[in-house]
Amino acid sequence: MLKCISRWHRIMVRRITVTFGLPKDLSHQPSVWHKQHPERVSQLHKNTTNWHNKHNKRVAAFHKNHISKIERGENGNKLLAKWERFVYNKGKNSF
Repeated sequence: MLKCISRWHRIMVRRITVTFGLPKDLSHQPSVWHKQHPERVSQLHKNTTNWHNKHNKRVAAFHKNHISKIERGENGNKLLAKWERFVYNKGKNSF
């Protein structure tokens, strides 16, 4: 069983490295790849940071809109929506 799992793991790591153009041996020398491809690492970091910033803005906008819907009572009539309104109003009144 262990042989099967380790074989599967090697195959998956190989597929991932080929897909993303990473070095074949990820476990021993990850910093070498960073040193050989600093511009690619920098671009990946910028892309990830930009996506994360936009995602945070989308989440903040969603929560802002959702709170206003809860305050107006427009978040629905199902049990979870009622509990959400109840907890929100109790928390708002306690502070």
